[in-house]
Order: sequence, then structure tokens, then C-alpha cells
Amino acid sequence: MFTVATAGQSSKGMTLMVTKARRDLAEEMYPGCLSNGTLLRQARSSLHSTWFSVLHGVFRYTDSKLVKEEHWVGALAAAILSNGIECMPGSRKSRLTVTGVVRLVGHIPSMAVLRARPGSLKRAAIEATWRGDQPAKQRRIDFGCEIPFKGIPELVEKGFRKNEQLFRRGNVKVLEHYEIARHSLEQCLGDPLCDVLLMMVLTFASSSVTPAVAVKEQEFSVGQKRDGGLVAANLATRMLWFLRPEHFPWDQDDGVVLRVSEMTKKIGKCWRARKGMGQG
Repeated sequence: MFTVATAGQSSKGMTLMVTKARRDLAEEMYPGCLSNGTLLRQARSSLHSTWFSVLHGVFRYTDSKLVKEEHWVGALAAAILSNGIECMPGSRKSRLTVTGVVRLVGHIPSMAVLRARPGSLKRAAIEATWRGDQPAKQRRIDFGCEIPFKGIPELVEKGFRKNEQLFRRGNVKVLEHYEIARHSLEQCLGDPLCDVLLMMVLTFASSSVTPAVAVKEQEFSVGQKRDGGLVAANLATRMLWFLRPEHFPWDQDDGVVLRVSEMTKKIGKCWRARKGMGQG
């Protein structure tokens, strides 16, 4: 499954809207509800809501031999669609926020498909029939802002802010390199090549799964899920090295700015966004 999620651009006084596939939301909800995870509860439900506890009880005490995870995920996605849930509040720092809205998108298989055992010939036949009845899809990506870009897209800006938090008390040279990248990006706004760069960054970073190329492979495969903002900021930084090479130190550090060869190694850690990474 490869569904593109788009990120809108926000400014002061505006609400940021992002999109998420219903299937992706269901895959996120199931393990969180099963384990009664505090972070997911705070990020997705209000203080006095009861639905999270209800789902936890149902998932926890239903025999997994009777209903497997694949069935629960499909049923969750189908329930979201059948109840007409098109939007939900966003979250910031694992808390519900009024400054963000998540718009739910994507087609969900019928209940007849979900009732059949995953991987069975019966399910494959039902899915083939279901797909044949669906209207042809028009593939389109909405970046949520005008092109040419007049400002740094919110998803990229979010990634730079997160990198600032990660390296604020760690490697100052890495932080300064990101600052150079951000200023360089601001300066090249309006350049057609910069627009192409940002469109590639947003398409790649906004995907519901992260495309990856394995060692010794020559084609994309599904990689591990990563923070979209960090992916956007780091990918933009790498592209800017070649779009504006004169803005970065290549062979040796420039005062407090880390050279590109060493920055490449640091970005490899940034993809994972682990706690304490800023000390590297």
C-alpha cells in the first residue's frame, strides 16, 4: 500500500491541514489501543472520551485466534469510512491541538472482502471483483500551497525546527549547518530549480510509507516509517548542497559550520530521530 499524504502550508492565524490514509490511521490505532498506550491516547482522544478504553477492552480480551490483527485493522478503517468521519483534530507533542486538522482519505475494501481470510483464494477473488467495480483513479498530489513556492513549506519548516531541538544542546556545528541550509533555501525561493527541489521533497517526505533503496538494489522498496518533517528537512539540505554548493563548506569545517562530508554521517542519524541523537 502506498498512499500519498499531503501537507498544507500554514502561517500565523491559520490552521495546518494534513492528510492521512484511513488504513494508515487504523494500523496506527490498533497496536496503540491494544497496549493502552498513553501517548497515542493523548494524541488521538480527549480527556473524557471513552472510545479508546472500549477499543482497548475489545482488542485485549478477544481471542486472537478468532479475530486477527489484519481483520481488526480492516474493520477499523471500514468503520471510520462508514461513519462518515472525514476529519479529525491534529496533534502536537502527543496532545490534541486546535491548530491542526487531519483529513482522512483513501478507499476501503468492502466488508465482504474483510470477512474473507487474508491470503486466501476467496479473498483474492473478492478483491479482484471489488477493484473492477471501482472508478478509475486520477493520481494527483496536492501540496496545499501555491507553486511557485513563496515560502518554505510547513513540512520542511517543521523538520528544521525539530533538528534545532535535537541539536540545540549537542553538536553546534551540525545545528549551524542546518541554519545555513534553511537560509539558503529561503534565498533560492522563486528559482524554478528550487520549486522542483521542493516538489520532490514534499512528494517523498509526505508519503505514508518511506521509499528506500536497499544496498546493491536499483529500485525503490518500502522502507521503515520515519518522521516526515525530518525527512523533508534532511532531504532538502542534501539537495541544496548541489543546488547551491557555494553556500556550504565541503573540504573542511568553516568555523562553527560542519563540512558536508561529516554532515552526511550526521544526517544518517537524523533519519531515525532517536532521543539523545543531538549529542552525536
